[in-house]
Amino acid sequence: MYLSFKICIILTFGVTVECGKHFRLGRSSGGILKAAAEPVRHNAPAKWFNQKLDHFTPTDMRTWKQRYFVNDSFYDSKHGHIFLMVGGEGEANPLWIINGTWIDYAEQFRALCIMLEHRYYGASHPTSDLSVKNLQYLSSHQALADVANFIKAINEEYKLDSNRVKWIAFGGSYPGSLAAWLRVKFPHLVYASVSSSGPLQAKLNFNEYFQVVEQSLNAKTSSDDCVNSVKMAHKELEALMEKSTSIVEKNFRVCVPFSKANSYDVKNFYSNIADYFAELVQYNEDNRLSVKPAYKNITINSQREAI
Repeated sequence: MYLSFKICIILTFGVTVECGKHFRLGRSSGGILKAAAEPVRHNAPAKWFNQKLDHFTPTDMRTWKQRYFVNDSFYDSKHGHIFLMVGGEGEANPLWIINGTWIDYAEQFRALCIMLEHRYYGASHPTSDLSVKNLQYLSSHQALADVANFIKAINEEYKLDSNRVKWIAFGGSYPGSLAAWLRVKFPHLVYASVSSSGPLQAKLNFNEYFQVVEQSLNAKTSSDDCVNSVKMAHKELEALMEKSTSIVEKNFRVCVPFSKANSYDVKNFYSNIADYFAELVQYNEDNRLSVKPAYKNITINSQREAI
């Protein structure tokens, strides 16, 4: 049946979902770039930095342990510089201290590579719990101050000559914004930044993001067919939600019938369906570095062929 075929296009990305409770507003938990499926073999054990909890209250002397990784495989202490991978809204994956374009650059420029985990993510826990009271310390302002404080401490630890050694910050998406803001806010500490897809302009209804998703699907597949199929599938899904939610409930294995869901639940459902395609574009091919072998070929082109 044509309708079922279109629904299957969407289910291609959600087949492992056991229950609607696993849907979350925005990107899925951890994104597609999750921790490695197999143990990572590397020579960069975790290090810990004694970080301030609140950088903007001088009388608050509380500290916590912030995790970071160092790769000095290519470092030339006489001529090299410092490459800093700024952490974001996820665990600092040890894969990225030994893989990626920035590591290729480090080899070329004989740089020391450091990856700093963002406060409140991974193993970097500034507070004992995630209560509302404690989450006041989770902000981009505090995160930027973390990096600045960290850079100054590393300069002292490695006895770096600030007149010769330059810090280059790297980041993508939210960390890309942090990397750019670092350069603007702390030009005396950060010589340059590489901000990849950094959403620097705060916008509530960010429709432009999905315009890029559409353009990428068209460009990568050299055709409008993929985008048109996705649009048709969404329209049919909307029609089913209006007339026969039981079909959607069965196919998506939701925990609670839509008749008992509120408007936010429905919005959350639609958001997650859209995000399967958005994440496919945002993490296209990168996901092959960290997922299980069975899912290493989930890319734009492989899904186009499946459809």
